[in-house]
Amino acid sequence: MGSLVNAGLVAMRNNGRPLTKTPGRGNIYRLSNDETVRIRTCNRHVLLVNAEHPDPDAKLDIEGTDWLLVVMPERERTEGQIIAYLIPTSVAVAEMRRAHRKWLATNPATGGDNKTWTLAFKELTAHDNCAIKWAKYRLGRET
Repeated sequence: MGSLVNAGLVAMRNNGRPLTKTPGRGNIYRLSNDETVRIRTCNRHVLLVNAEHPDPDAKLDIEGTDWLLVVMPERERTEGQIIAYLIPTSVAVAEMRRAHRKWLATNPATGGDNKTWTLAFKELTAHDNCAIKWAKYRLGRET
């Protein structure tokens, strides 16, 4: 298990919401109220999501749980303090689709088969900065 996953588990426990691993593959856990949480980590300040196909209505690999726990280092690509967000999956999916549609409207040179979508937690504009948009979902400062 990766250090960012472990750090996310600690953050959840420190915030009074400990997680229990579910059987099977993947980083899917369960809260005490039986809601499910998928953990996603990245060493950069982005959320990476895979889509079944490039269409904005494609099924995303973050779907299927109640919550999405996004964990990243406070300073990109470094050990130490982390940033963690516990986001309703429906909110993350809606924002991912909005951002993908916006990106497609720029007519990007992708060859039409881009199935890896991203959301930035830092941007030049507040409208696209998920660190600002999702500040209410951020967990307390953790190591």
